[in-house]
Amino acid sequence: MKATDYDTNSSNLIYTAQYRESEVSDFVGNPLIEALPPIATKADWMKRLEHLPPFDPSERDEPAHVRSYYILRLQRFFQPLPMHLDLGTRIDQVLRQGYVGRNPDTAERGEVLQRLYEDVQQGTATNAVFCDTQPIA
Repeated sequence: MKATDYDTNSSNLIYTAQYRESEVSDFVGNPLIEALPPIATKADWMKRLEHLPPFDPSERDEPAHVRSYYILRLQRFFQPLPMHLDLGTRIDQVLRQGYVGRNPDTAERGEVLQRLYEDVQQGTATNAVFCDTQPIA
């Protein structure tokens, strides 16, 4: 995703969404999900999370008092474990699943928003729910 413009009031970058058809049939046609990046594989998660500090073999020849600063790079080292990859996948699943009932292109969603609007206008809205799901009994 690349920035296409600046917000003239705050100097923030403005991004234009890049939509792609989802690999999961439950998500097809939902612009909220189709604007997200593709679903990441375990290898993708590894690349995203892993941080290997730079290393130059010639630094071994530096004096000890200089090499001690190179060692501090190890504080930024991160090697993802299977649990980190699993957590990344689970967070992505929760995010995408949360958008299923919020598809702005469905008539049902329009009805929910209309009812909410009317309740707010009448002053009867309490704990507004912005999705189509029923409360768990």
